Amino acid sequence: MSIQVGLYDFFAYTLPGVLFVISLAYAGSNFGFFQFDLQSLSTLSTPLILFGLGVSYVAGMLLQPIAKKWHRILQPKGNTKTIFKDFEVLHPELTMKVRPEEAGLMRAYIKQKSLELALEIEKLGAVSQMLRNFCFDFAVLAVILLIHWLSSGFQWLLLVGSLLMAILTVVAAAEATKFDRWFHYLTLESIAAFSLTPTNHVSHKPMGHPSPSQLTLGKQQNQGQ
Repeated sequence: MSIQVGLYDFFAYTLPGVLFVISLAYAGSNFGFFQFDLQSLSTLSTPLILFGLGVSYVAGMLLQPIAKKWHRILQPKGNTKTIFKDFEVLHPELTMKVRPEEAGLMRAYIKQKSLELALEIEKLGAVSQMLRNFCFDFAVLAVILLIHWLSSGFQWLLLVGSLLMAILTVVAAAEATKFDRWFHYLTLESIAAFSLTPTNHVSHKPMGHPSPSQLTLGKQQNQGQ
């Protein structure tokens, strides 16, 4: 369980970190700070690749707070408190005595009840983190391409690339909000489901006609009399 969650967490930081490092390398190369091209990546040795992945992981972790604030600018209604309120509106029949600050405790409780369910919840959270970090990466790359377009004689391909990165920024922000909503919804639904019993939602209405078993029992009782 912990190994799988660690892998999700690793990729949530590493993949966006790789894009951020490549973006900085692209900017440094085009602005004359050093030489870099994508073909040189194919000549890297295994130790250098592992070192690059480690650097990307650290970069992704360090960018997490900045990416979170940037995501709130694009998706102000995607915060945890709003999601909790939306859940209460969606399920008015439930009285949830939990606060957004207790989300970590709720997930710890779910781990005790069902490791498989807890893993599914953690996966949604990791995808949300990854998309949120990508959202910031795309914005940085859009600015880099725009500056390169202005400084290179207005090459239309660079402008198209910048606009594409800007669109991906908005899309990634919306998708991050969607997965974060699923992350919190599944947490709350799981807590609510653990506290419910079938009789709370299933009622038995009297039948208009007796069942075959009731008819047979009635005949037996009449014959006995």
